[in-house]
Amino acid sequence: MKALESKNNSLSLIKTFEDSSPVDDPFLNLYEYLNQFKPKDDQILLSIILPMYNEEHTIGKVLRNLPRGNSIEIIVVDDHSKDNSLKEIERINENHEIKVIKHNKNRGYGATIVTGINNARGEIIVTMDSDGQHSPYDILAMIKPILNDEADYTIGSRYLGSYFYKLPVSTRLGELLIEKLIQIFFGKKIMNNQNGFRAFNRKVISIFKDFKYEGYAFCTEQIIKATIKGFRIKECPIKLYDRKYGTSNIIMLNRMKLGDDPEYISAKIALVENGGEIAVDSEEDMKIALFAGYNELNLNIGFLIEKKTAPLGIGTSSATIGHAISLGQADAVTIFARDATLADAAATRIANLVKGVDVEKSIKNALDAVEDIEGVYGAFISRENKVGQVGKLPKFFKIEGNKNLVLKDKFEGIFPGKYDILK
Repeated sequence: MKALESKNNSLSLIKTFEDSSPVDDPFLNLYEYLNQFKPKDDQILLSIILPMYNEEHTIGKVLRNLPRGNSIEIIVVDDHSKDNSLKEIERINENHEIKVIKHNKNRGYGATIVTGINNARGEIIVTMDSDGQHSPYDILAMIKPILNDEADYTIGSRYLGSYFYKLPVSTRLGELLIEKLIQIFFGKKIMNNQNGFRAFNRKVISIFKDFKYEGYAFCTEQIIKATIKGFRIKECPIKLYDRKYGTSNIIMLNRMKLGDDPEYISAKIALVENGGEIAVDSEEDMKIALFAGYNELNLNIGFLIEKKTAPLGIGTSSATIGHAISLGQADAVTIFARDATLADAAATRIANLVKGVDVEKSIKNALDAVEDIEGVYGAFISRENKVGQVGKLPKFFKIEGNKNLVLKDKFEGIFPGKYDILK
């Protein structure tokens, strides 16, 4: 198997947020809140700044997931990247909605943030990392205290919110030391003081002038300056993901030879972690196992991708596990499509639809939505004790140690009687 760069951007799936219906639009609450302030048609209310250095694997997905609108501008500041980060932006920036500013040499994190601020027109400025660790759905929580005149400067905190990876001890000890020093000398307790997810009004811009530190000490320097100048600082709960967010997480496992029984095949195995995507172009049959939830179903199921069906894109999303947690309530959504980019985007969109008290209805609504997406071949959705299938799916197999039983066309034989099947 080899991972392929998608030949199709599949942007037809990613509708502009203004055109999205409420059920499809995860930023509806943000837009409704911003509309209260009734900016003029040509007024930018919110500037989102992303400093970037060698983020070719994540920047495209991060930008596709940001809010859009006449009162919102997106600014990427490239700190002289050596990889294909700028090309990834070009692929999705056909309408030039994203402002890209390039440094002619590497100048460091602080200088990159300041370049973005100097070019921002918004009344409120948000800075986010471009590696996918920050969730754009937390932007509303970050700007609300500012627009409600409760704060001038907000800092995202994983400790008040949540984080989905193992935090290195050295990171927490460093933050704790800075936290105590700021508390002792300035009377402010800021736990997640190195976080780059921040928001502030234009009054605060003065603290970014004449900065001394270009690396991540820049974050601490600005907290101290803001405190000295009397600006109101508030930590806000956010979600923080592993840096692997947005990339394909593929682990090649061993070739398995399972005898002459026609129900068992010899094939390679790949593991796709939830929230990831994979492009398959295989010269032989390929088994794709999913790490997609903690229940028995999603820890023990996989798909057989026959060579005749390649190339094929597979994307996953979940509300329970992974580095790209969805806004819905599905244990796992797996999409099979013409390419990995489309499969990944569709998995996120469909997973966001699987929500509500009525589990069966939520799955059926999502299955209906799948059929409306051009280029998607099929979908498999699980939530609690119900599963939904639509379209053309590969054959299933159950992971049982060294045995991988391929079921011809039916899911029913894997866990008989345990799950209600919806189609």
